[in-house]
Amino acid sequence: ALSQKTPSSLTIQYVMCEADEKVAQLVRFLEAHHKEHKIIVYFMTCSLVDYFAAALRRLAPLKRCKVRALHGKMKQAAREATLEAFSALPAGVLL
Repeated sequence: ALSQKTPSSLTIQYVMCEADEKVAQLVRFLEAHHKEHKIIVYFMTCSLVDYFAAALRRLAPLKRCKVRALHGKMKQAAREATLEAFSALPAGVLL
């Protein structure tokens, strides 16, 4: 039987906030951590992933942030390429 272990370097963080604070909290978090860590951010829908991928790439504080979008409506080859590109990065954000 295969056993799978969670990497010891993996941490899960979350912030409790009001709905109207979510975007600002996300931007602040990514500003503070995107240069030295790999970050995965989960969204409820594929369209939110696409929206935030486009929006985050345009924000001045995150212009150099390596943002990758990955969701179920993408073709399999595109999903695999995105995951491979994210895996190769020393730091970045996967939505």
